[in-house]
Amino acid sequence: TAQDGQQFIKEMCTRKNGQIVYTWRNPGEKEFRKKLAVFHYLPEFDWVVVASSYEEEFYEPLRYLRHIFLFVFVISLIVLFALTIGYASYIVNSLDRLIRGFTSGSAGDFSVRLPGAARDEFGRLTDGFNNFMARLEEYNRSLREEVAHRKEAEEELRVRESYLSSIIE
Repeated sequence: TAQDGQQFIKEMCTRKNGQIVYTWRNPGEKEFRKKLAVFHYLPEFDWVVVASSYEEEFYEPLRYLRHIFLFVFVISLIVLFALTIGYASYIVNSLDRLIRGFTSGSAGDFSVRLPGAARDEFGRLTDGFNNFMARLEEYNRSLREEVAHRKEAEEELRVRESYLSSIIE
């Protein structure tokens, strides 16, 4: 890069096509700044057409897009984290409710039912649990009735055996 502006002009005229980075200082400015020039030769006119701009002008939109991308990325991570926490909490609470239901059922409380849930896998598990407990409760009731009937029958049998025994004696 040349500070006086002569070298890059010679290079563009020699190469005729391409791009070049050079330093430039406008009148009244204290420091040189980098400029990017893209140039192309037009043989019909024997011209070299050049478009140039300061490097920071090219990169400023990219910096802006980088900031937007980082902002969107961070917001996405926060939303994803919140969704993950929410769904994990839903899973843990659903499983905990199911475990408490089984604990009550295994302790002999066949009347336990879980509150209705969404139509997802946990809702289907809840429905299955409630159906299972309803059948257990029905079987338990039926078994108690059967035991009660057998006890009555055994008591009747004992009474008759006692009566027959007394007659025989």
